[in-house]
Amino acid sequence: MADAESNKETAGLPGDPGFREFFAGFVDCARGLGPGPLGRLSSSIGHGEGAVIKELYRKEEGMSPGDISKKLDFASNRVANALKRLYEKGYVESKEDEGDHRKRIVYLTEEGKNFASELREAVIESCRHVYLALGEEDAFRFLRILRKLAEYRKVEENGD
Repeated sequence: MADAESNKETAGLPGDPGFREFFAGFVDCARGLGPGPLGRLSSSIGHGEGAVIKELYRKEEGMSPGDISKKLDFASNRVANALKRLYEKGYVESKEDEGDHRKRIVYLTEEGKNFASELREAVIESCRHVYLALGEEDAFRFLRILRKLAEYRKVEENGD
């Protein structure tokens, strides 16, 4: 196993022997995992759609598209596109805001609530599978690594 810190100029590039070994192992493992319970459900929606459904599921009183955008830190056009696809699938509906007739409030339909509930259960089941497969110690080690990857991505996106 090569040390990724040994040559920072080539580390993580296809010519780096450590990266090649990691990549081959990663691809082999990912292929063997298959879709699992979450993959079967989540393949029917996009990432933005899932985040919107999750937020609306938590807020039974509905939300305006602007509030969804702020809460999720999504651009308004991303929320609009996600909502459009969710309307087409029958998962959301909108109603005029009683307090401000210029605003629309988005709600989950019964079908959307059922889907959100199924998605939530699939996420729990997927996490359970990972936890049981890894054991407590490795599961928390894996979580630490995921957090590190998420932080790296955030820094990379912000250009820091």
